[in-house]
Order: sequence, then structure tokens, then C-alpha cells
Amino acid sequence: MRRRQENTTPILVLNDGAVSGYDIGEEKKFGSIRLRNSILLLGLVQLFFLLGVLISSDKIYQFGRASLVMEHEPFHNSAIHSSNKLRQGPIIPRRLIFTYKYNLINPSEDDPPFDPKNPLTANVLNTIEKYKQNWKRIDDLDDANNNHRSAAKNEAVVSFLSNEDCVEIIKRAEPKLIRHFSREKRGDFKADICRIAELYIHGGYYFDADISVVDPVNLDKLPIQRVEISDPFTELSHIDQSSEIAIPSEDDIVTFATVINVQGVFFQAFLAAAPNHPIMKTALQYMLAYYEGKLQDILPRDTLLSLAKYSETIPSRKRPQGIGVGPYTLAAAYLATSHVEWEDFARKLLREGALSSDNASSGRKKKMHYSRFLYEVSLTSKHVTERELFQDVPLQSHKKSKYGDGDWCNFICFGGRKVYFYARVVGSRGCPKAG
Repeated sequence: MRRRQENTTPILVLNDGAVSGYDIGEEKKFGSIRLRNSILLLGLVQLFFLLGVLISSDKIYQFGRASLVMEHEPFHNSAIHSSNKLRQGPIIPRRLIFTYKYNLINPSEDDPPFDPKNPLTANVLNTIEKYKQNWKRIDDLDDANNNHRSAAKNEAVVSFLSNEDCVEIIKRAEPKLIRHFSREKRGDFKADICRIAELYIHGGYYFDADISVVDPVNLDKLPIQRVEISDPFTELSHIDQSSEIAIPSEDDIVTFATVINVQGVFFQAFLAAAPNHPIMKTALQYMLAYYEGKLQDILPRDTLLSLAKYSETIPSRKRPQGIGVGPYTLAAAYLATSHVEWEDFARKLLREGALSSDNASSGRKKKMHYSRFLYEVSLTSKHVTERELFQDVPLQSHKKSKYGDGDWCNFICFGGRKVYFYARVVGSRGCPKAG
């Protein structure tokens, strides 16, 4: 394992001009880092930076008190009870997960140096900062309402996985995939494997380095999907039909979330899952079969029929059919895992008795009640402009890209009437900076 650079103190300038300092240190496991939001410590870090003092890389930061509250925890304004016991901690852990060929915010001495002007680096730090601020706001709100939701003090962790870190986590999740990961030349395929392994072992919230946060997503506020896999245009057509929107109840805990793109395909730039989720376990098995050319031997027939819109033939690494290993296998895993598996997993998370007998016997499709989806669409699409939707989200200025017409800059990820992400940050591949 290559050593991390010492003396790395990135400075993030936010849109409002505020400046935050981060002393990025290495936590020994898988490149994880922690951020401590302590006023005194921030002051010392900035003072050390100004004086040119070398900050040792073995220090870590936490999010301080803000780390005790997670907006993504379902039903953050009320406790969830199981047999009259307060549930401890969030179902989806407070882990912000990123992958890249090297650690952008804490590079090793053999990697390119930390560059706060790099669009991807700045974007990752901006994602961290926005979630930090959001959690602090939720924490303050809970304090004001005397709503102490949990005695568990789970620290928010940032896990930035380089290729080397990915190998370590894949060893724990599915060792047979290491050979395929090491031989894989495409960085996006490597990321597909790594993020699923990390989410299976630890759970958390995964972000592509180039997906730009508009507003931190609160998963328990998203409506329940009517069918197993919908698409953005169907969702837009129902956006004003509130009577058709399924509102989550206290039994509808969120254990998994991702984005569905304009082709109706899983868009894994954002993923969230509880650890040891059955969909992640199945996705790892399917990725291994994808590389070994054996998907057709293990996919259930109903799943194959549902996946026909992705590809008329079953993809493999030798014949990918224009589909990444991750989107196809994760969609397959979502379809193949049964409603019973999802409900059993939810019961396990809630530690007995959290699902009422009425819900258990209703026959509803519980898979949709335990998962949430955002949808990707262009702000310039007629489906958006004719309905005058998302007008509070400005178009991003960009120039034409060699990867397309440049409008990737203005694809957004929405849920209901709210936009949570730009699909690409300006300055990234597919969204070049204007001028």
C-alpha cells in the first residue's frame, strides 16, 4: 500500500464565500477518513496552514455533533419502535463513499498532488460539506424539539476508495472478483465492482466524483414507486396526480436507493444501501457470472424477460452490449430478489415486531416499500419545459463535448418536484467548462 501524503490541508471555498479547512488523514481501513467539526480544531488547522506548520497525516476529522444525526435516517422526526424499544442508529449508515483510481482528497505520494481547483476534487469536497451542513441543521432541529432519537453515537465517515483500497474491500465481499477487478481496464467497470463491495460490507451513500449535489436527499421523504422499475417520463406524467402517490408509513423503512435514467436503466452515480443487503449480495454474484460469461445460466427467467429492455441479448464482459457491468447486474439483482427477502431483511433490521400483522398479511409488494428511486431527465426536455418544472434549478453553462452534445451538464436527478443532483459537474467528462 502506498503511503498517503503528509501535510495535506485542503481548503474548500463554498458558494457563499465561507471557507472550511480539512486536515485529511488516513484511517487505516480502506482509505476511510473522518471529519471532526470542532470550532477549536478548525481554527487550529487554519492557523497551522497559515503559519506553514506541517500537519501530521495520522490525524482524523469527525463531523462532531452533526455526525450524531443523519437526515437519511427514516422518519427523523419520530422514533421507530420495535416491541416498545427505541431503534438505535440509522438503518443506512452515515458513510459518504467515493471511488476513483486514486484518492483525490488525500492522494498518496506517488499520485498527483492534491488540487482544490480540480473539478472532481472540488466537487467531492462540496458534497461532503453540503451533507455536513445538512446534518448539523437536522441536529439543531432535533435539539430544539428535544427529540433525541437515538442513544447510538455513530460518527459520519467519508470513505474514498482508490484502486488499492478497492482490492481490500473486494477481498471481504467476493474474493473471486479480485482477478477480474485487477485485469479490468475500464475505470467505470472497476468502480461498478468496488462500490457494490463497499456497500455490501459497510453500507452507506455512494456518489460518483462527478455527480453534483443540488440538495442533500432525504430518502424517507421520497414517494413509494408504483411498480418495480419505472422510468423518468412515467414519473413526470404522474407528478401532479397526488392521489396516485404512495406515502411511506412507519413500516416502510428505506434500505436501498438509486437513480433510474432516461433509458429506464439503473444510473449508479448515486447509490444507498444498508450493510449486508440481499440485493448487494446478489449483485456481487451476478457480476462474477458476468465476467465468467455465465449470467444466462443463473438469471431467473422472469428477470431475463424484465431485462429485455436493457439488452436483447444477455451481456458479458466479452460482449458488453454497451451496458456497464454494474447497471445490468444491479437491476437484475433488484428484480431477482423476492419481496419475501426484502421483508425478512427489514424485519431483521428492525429487530422483531416492527412490521404490523396487517402489513404482513396485506400482500402488497414490499420491495417497493423498502426502496426509493430518483429519476434522471434533462432540464431542456419537453417533458420538463412543457410542465414548467424545476424552474428554480438553473441551466449550467458549458461548451459542446466530444462525448455528445454537451447537454449532459443539464441532466438532473429528481424525486417528486424536487431536484437533488446535476448528473455531471461542470468541468468533468461530458460537461466541459465554457470558455
